[in-house]
Amino acid sequence: QASVDVSTLTTANKIRDEKILGPDVLDAEQYPTIDFASRALREAPGGSGFYELDGDLTLHGITQPVTLALTPHGVITDSWEKTRLGLSATTEIQRSDFDVLKFGYVALAAGGFMVPDALRVTLEIEATRELQAVPRTGSRSAVTDTQQHQR
Repeated sequence: QASVDVSTLTTANKIRDEKILGPDVLDAEQYPTIDFASRALREAPGGSGFYELDGDLTLHGITQPVTLALTPHGVITDSWEKTRLGLSATTEIQRSDFDVLKFGYVALAAGGFMVPDALRVTLEIEATRELQAVPRTGSRSAVTDTQQHQR
């Protein structure tokens, strides 16, 4: 499960940010978070080391199913003995599915729309897992004790 504080979203343009966070688009005051709850993880077709994560995205008070395409960037153990995973997640959503089509869906003379209905969403994620401490017994290490109990 993941939650994003809508007020932290930025486009690097203060005027545009105010519009996007305001009542005409995301309405951050009424809907302060964007939430994702996963349901299933599977390897992407072709077994290429990529994965797909199915889940439910709640945006603007409306929940819709989405599939995130996951690209792993590696796993490390940091200096605090925490396991860290870096990955990118992408999907495409339709603004109309979440009732945020009010702003910017204006036809342009040259064709297309100022802000199209379809939006590509990209997340850069760093996930951290802390290992639970295993009590030590006698002079043996916790890892040795755990391994012996699993045999």
